[in-house]
Amino acid sequence: MPKYDFLPKDINRKRRILGRILNRKELPNFVYRVDTRAPGTIRQQGFQPMDPQGVVTAIDHVKNSLSPNHPDYVLDNMGKGPAAKDYTQWVSTAGYGFFQPIDATFSSHLLRDNSYIYKIDTTIAVQTGPFVDANAHFDNSGLERPYATQREWIKLGGIHQAAIIYYITGRTMGDAMNANNIAPPTSALPWIQF
Repeated sequence: MPKYDFLPKDINRKRRILGRILNRKELPNFVYRVDTRAPGTIRQQGFQPMDPQGVVTAIDHVKNSLSPNHPDYVLDNMGKGPAAKDYTQWVSTAGYGFFQPIDATFSSHLLRDNSYIYKIDTTIAVQTGPFVDANAHFDNSGLERPYATQREWIKLGGIHQAAIIYYITGRTMGDAMNANNIAPPTSALPWIQF
């Protein structure tokens, strides 16, 4: 939202919150997950959190850093706490806006032959637990959004393989993007039935 960068951060946060309310923002029908595991592996297990019984907050999950009050928090010899991903009960996904344009943090991870983009039907996936809009959660908590352009939706618990309906390779997505790293409409991509 560069056109609003001149506004104070707190005003922008309130503007985004109000915009979500006025636009009645809801979980999209489909979310996407980039993963290096092949479709054969995902067909067997879906997407499962590292620790289904975990007690990682949504904020710690998105930041990938445990808070000092987490029971597994211990500083290493470099003075750094553990990564949340090893203890989390959440699974990360993103709305298609993630590819419009693609977040630079993940472009090198995405545009490879050994990565896959999985399309997930949220009407099926919510049967095993809710999704949380990461950006809205950070805004509602009064915190800076660390990865605002990722359009992240975090899923509490696993995503059953029945909810995963299509996939393409990261290379296919990369080849389909225009010069500004913007993906075409999802309907224009050569999705492979899962």
